[in-house]
Amino acid sequence: MELLLFRPKDFAKLYGCDGFNASQVPLSNRTNVVNGSLLILLFVVFEILYIPCMMSIYKNIDTACYKLLFFIGILDMLVIFMNGLETGILGIIGAVFCDYPMLIYTSGSVGLALWYAETGVELLLAINRCMELLRPSMAHAIFSGNKAWYLCAVPIVYSTVLCLYTEPILFSGIYFSWFFNPYVGYVDDFGQIYHSTPHTGRYFFLLLSFYFIF
Repeated sequence: MELLLFRPKDFAKLYGCDGFNASQVPLSNRTNVVNGSLLILLFVVFEILYIPCMMSIYKNIDTACYKLLFFIGILDMLVIFMNGLETGILGIIGAVFCDYPMLIYTSGSVGLALWYAETGVELLLAINRCMELLRPSMAHAIFSGNKAWYLCAVPIVYSTVLCLYTEPILFSGIYFSWFFNPYVGYVDDFGQIYHSTPHTGRYFFLLLSFYFIF
């Protein structure tokens, strides 16, 4: 997002669409009506099912783990707007990055940030559950009262930083998925220019963290 907001020349150099011709790949090869419709249907079902789940969680909101679960639920309900509703619509119309560059770039940045934040809070939840079993007094000292809410600020802050200063994921109807390369399917980069080292590093950090916690 920092490129788009503060360095438009660099943004145009890396993500410019001047002279780009989406029709090089026929629209029939970019549309995914069945998969897109299924995603939209699942989005609606999941959002509806989330409502009673969130109401049930809220009844126990005084407990630290339920505070974290409630926060995770909010983030997840937001992020599936991108990976459910928006992905479905873009897939149905066969969109690629240069069809809607501002929309896809912005939603890719925000959606990725929401996912970063959600998995960060899930890591807090894993720590909380283990501490409740092994060191209840320490868990109470760290997570009791409003402290659980305050701790949620940590993943929110770092996910915001990552949103601003790392590469977003961008939708391509050719493969019905999100990639770092805005021209995937037209100009294959193979991770030479369009990649995110923090994204990869974070995957390994989460993998190792969850492994050792449990």
